[in-house]
Amino acid sequence: MSVEKMTLVTLTGHTESLNDALRLCLTGGNFQPETASDHLASLKHYARLNEENPYQQLADRLAAARSAAGEEAPPAPYAGDFTLEECRAAIDGLEHALADKRSELDTLQQEVAYCRACMIQLEHFQTMDVPLQDLFDCAFTAVRFGRLPVTSRAAVDRYCEKNGNVLFVPFSTDEQFCWGMYLAPKEAIDEVDVTFAVLFFERLHVPDAVATPADAMRQLTQQLEPDEQRVAELQRELAEALSPADRLYDRMYAFLLRQAQLCDMRKYAAVYDDHFILVGWVPAAALKGLSEQIAALPDVELTETDSDHVKNMSPPIRLKNRLFAKPFEFYTKMFGMPTYGELDPTAFVAITYTLLYGIMFADIGQGLVLALVGYVFMYKMKGMALGRLLLPCGLSGAFFGLVFGSVFGYEHALDPLYHALGFAEKPIEIMSSSNIMTILLVAVGIGVVLMLCALGLNIYSCLRQKKWGAAFFGENGVTGFVLYLSAIVLVLGMVTGTPLPTGLLAGLGIGLPAVILWLKEPLQNLADGKKDWQPEGWGSYLTQGFFELFEALLSYVTNTVSFLRVGAFVLVHASMMMVFMTLADMAGPAGVIIAVFGNVFVLALEGLLVGVQSLRLEFYEMFNRFFEGAGREFEPLTLSH
Repeated sequence: MSVEKMTLVTLTGHTESLNDALRLCLTGGNFQPETASDHLASLKHYARLNEENPYQQLADRLAAARSAAGEEAPPAPYAGDFTLEECRAAIDGLEHALADKRSELDTLQQEVAYCRACMIQLEHFQTMDVPLQDLFDCAFTAVRFGRLPVTSRAAVDRYCEKNGNVLFVPFSTDEQFCWGMYLAPKEAIDEVDVTFAVLFFERLHVPDAVATPADAMRQLTQQLEPDEQRVAELQRELAEALSPADRLYDRMYAFLLRQAQLCDMRKYAAVYDDHFILVGWVPAAALKGLSEQIAALPDVELTETDSDHVKNMSPPIRLKNRLFAKPFEFYTKMFGMPTYGELDPTAFVAITYTLLYGIMFADIGQGLVLALVGYVFMYKMKGMALGRLLLPCGLSGAFFGLVFGSVFGYEHALDPLYHALGFAEKPIEIMSSSNIMTILLVAVGIGVVLMLCALGLNIYSCLRQKKWGAAFFGENGVTGFVLYLSAIVLVLGMVTGTPLPTGLLAGLGIGLPAVILWLKEPLQNLADGKKDWQPEGWGSYLTQGFFELFEALLSYVTNTVSFLRVGAFVLVHASMMMVFMTLADMAGPAGVIIAVFGNVFVLALEGLLVGVQSLRLEFYEMFNRFFEGAGREFEPLTLSH
C-alpha cells in the first residue's frame, strides 16, 4: 500500500538545447512536465515560451499529400533529421507533382461513378425497346421512371384502370420492388405524381440517351473500361511519386511529427534571453538514468528537489502495488487517486473486496468458471481490465464454495469429502432455518471488523500526514474508534449476558468521545496549532455540532447494518440455485438443460450484482472513513514517434 516517491527536477540551459533536453526527458516515459512560469513565481524575468509550430503545418501538408496519393499506411519510425528548408522544398515539389494527376484522377473517378450509377438505373429497364430520347421528347405526355413496393402494385393497377389517361408499364420485379414507368398527360402530371407518391413510388434518375436502355448500357460499358484503366494507372503513378526507393517522404513525415510534438511541449518551459528553465516530476527510481542522460548535454544542468521540500506544487501520484493488488488499482482510480503522503488503499481493497465477493458468490464450480472467463476471455482476449479482477474473485468464490459445500448449485456434492475429513455433515448448511440468523450476524460481525480496520487506517494515514487534529479528535480518528468499539463491546455484552462495567464503559467509552466529537472543530484547530481555533459564535457552533454529532453516530449504525447485505446475498445465491435445482429434479431427463441454464443465469446475474454490492461496501462504508482521493495521477508525456 504505497505511492511511488517523486522527485521534482529543474533543467536549465541555453534555449538551443531545449529540444535535446525535452527529447531525453520524454523518451523514457518517466517525465511529467509542469508549466514553469506558473510555479516559479520568483523568476520575474522568465516568461512562458509562446511560439508558432512550423513543423505541424508541414506535417499536415505532407499528410494531405499522402492522403491524396492513397497512402493509408502509418508513419514510419523516426529515422533521421532534416532541416525546415529541406522539408518545405520537398513538400512543395511533391504537391506540384501530384496536383495534375490528382485533378485528372478526381475527374475520372467522378465520371466512373456517374457511369456506374447510370448503369444501375438502366439495368432494370433493359427490356424496353423504345429509345429513351423519344419518350422524353413527347409533346403532350410526361414519363416517370422509378420503383414501387410489390405490395402497392395492385393499387397502382386499380388507379390506372380508373383513370384511363394514366399508364403504368412494369419492366422488372424482385421480392420487394417492381421497377417500371408511368405515363400521363403533362397537364395532369402533378396530380398523378402525388397519387404515385402516396403509393410509395420512388422516382429514379434515368440518364438521357438516344438509344434504348440496352444499347445505352453497352455504350456505358465501353466508355467505363478505358476510364477505369486510366484510374488504376493514375493511382499507381501517385503511389510511385510518394514512395521513392529511399522512402524519403515516410522518413520526413516521421521527423516532422516528432519535431511538431517537441515544439508543442516547449510551451512548458520558461525563457529569458537565450536561457530556459524546464520543470517536471520524475519517479525517484528513474532519476539516476535521466541524470546520466542529461549530463551528456554540455549546456544543460539538472537540479533535483525532494518532494517533501516542495511547497507550491502537489506531486502527481503513481501507485506501486505488487502482483495480487495490482489489478485492484482499477477500483482505486475509479474513486480517486490518493494525495501525496496519503495511504494507498489498493491492497486493502484487494483483500476485502476479494473476501466479500467470495463469501457472497460461494460456489466451487461457478467460481472457477468466473475466474476462467474473466481472466482468459475478458482480460487476455478482450483486454478488459475488469476481467483481471475476476480471477482472484472467482477463486475466492470457489474457496468459500468449498466451505459451504456448493458445486454448481448441488449443495451435497461434497458430502463424501466432509465425511472423509471426519465431519458428520457439511460444516455450514446455508438453507437451514437455524443458520439464517447466524449467517446474518456473522455478516454484521465482518462489517464491524472492517469498519474498525478502516478507522485504524485513517488514524495511521492522518499521523503520516501530520494531521494531528483529524487523527485524534475526528469521527474517523482515535475518538471515533474508541466510541465505535465501546458501543460494539457494550452491545455484545448485553446480547451475550457477559458482565461488563456498563456505567464506566458508557461514560468513558461513549459519553466522553461523544462530547469530544461535539467539540471536534476547536479541538482539531488547537491540535493543528491554529491561532484562530475558536468558532465565531459558540451558540451556533454547538447547535450545528449537535446535529453533526447525531449524523456521525447515525453513520456508524447505518454503515455497520449495511453489511447485512453480505449475509443476504449468501442466502439469495443459495436460494436461486435451489429453485433451479428443484425444477431440474422435477423435469426428469430435461433437468440437465434447466440445471445448465440456471448456472449460466446465476453466474451472469449474481456475478454482476455481487460485484456491484462489494464495490458499494468498499466505497460508501469503508473508503469514506479513511480515503479522500483528491490526488492527481502521474501522466508522463512521451514521444509517440
